[in-house]
Amino acid sequence: MPAPRVIHNRLDALPESPFPRLNALIEGVEPGKSPLIMSLGEPQHPFPDFISRIIAENAQSFGKYPPIIGTPEFRSAVAGWLTRRYDIGEAIGAGKPLDPEQQILPVNGTREALFNVAFVATPTEKSGKRPAILMPNPFYQCYAAAALAAGADPIYVAATPGNGFMPDFTALPEDLIARTSMIYVCSPANPQGAVASLDYLKDLLRLARKHDILLAVDECYADIYDRDKPASALQAALELDGTLDNLIVFHSLSKRSSLPGVPVSARARKASWRASVRSAISPHHKCPCPFWRPLPPPGPKTVMPLTIARSIVERSTWQNASSATASASIAPQAVSFSGSMSATAKPLPQNSGKKVA
Repeated sequence: MPAPRVIHNRLDALPESPFPRLNALIEGVEPGKSPLIMSLGEPQHPFPDFISRIIAENAQSFGKYPPIIGTPEFRSAVAGWLTRRYDIGEAIGAGKPLDPEQQILPVNGTREALFNVAFVATPTEKSGKRPAILMPNPFYQCYAAAALAAGADPIYVAATPGNGFMPDFTALPEDLIARTSMIYVCSPANPQGAVASLDYLKDLLRLARKHDILLAVDECYADIYDRDKPASALQAALELDGTLDNLIVFHSLSKRSSLPGVPVSARARKASWRASVRSAISPHHKCPCPFWRPLPPPGPKTVMPLTIARSIVERSTWQNASSATASASIAPQAVSFSGSMSATAKPLPQNSGKKVA
């Protein structure tokens, strides 16, 4: 008899991560100068000076568990930052489209939330078929792993010079769109650096709403730019009809504040998804709480107490990459390599040439 399988074969179709492949390619190569880090996208700028002081002032907080949904102060700080960053102040507040109490959800790092949200969005079947999750190609490995773990087909949609390095999801065959449960999109995109226009995001949101698809927009690189501020899917939603229907947006301190070792992130999403999304992607007290662990020596990743994170969000400013003071809050993430072009990836769907409205 064959040995019992301990690990399910669901993830066998996952393309190999680009990072081990990149390490194999450069193994034994001695750089002539200081190398550019093009693997994990780790920030190269120092984090803001005030962070160390805030951590020291709130050291006592490390001895307590936080609320599962974060503190009201942190959620309000996140909403305040979104207000300033995207000029959407009129949409912030109790009962409004972006309500800190109902639509801001702190999580223990964007990667974990990007992975877990696939389980919320993906049913057993859709339109009588196995669900599909669409994503750009190149893509963040987390997207594909999430799709496979959730029981969906990952569909890799090419980002090429012909489409401005932003995949044209609206041009996919209607039968594929009909079984799609979720679309991942990243803007500014990594590794290609392309930025979705407001019109692009509006078209994508219209598509999601028409076909009951969750649009998951990864905006972790929102403050890495050299000219115009990248648009947000939040702006697209508010311009369309003022609601966040079929939309979840991801932000992180890792890139904008050079804090990958203290991953506190936040999501904005429709209020009616509160219970399902919270259950799937929020930290739970039954395990060592990822929001509130003592800081280890340099090296291992830790997570910041929400009191400290709130202070960082409140004090941080958004500035473009050409600003003289940008080095305090912006890391050169747009040049990092986080995509996958593996030859083992599932073939791209054939474009029917017919637009899906």
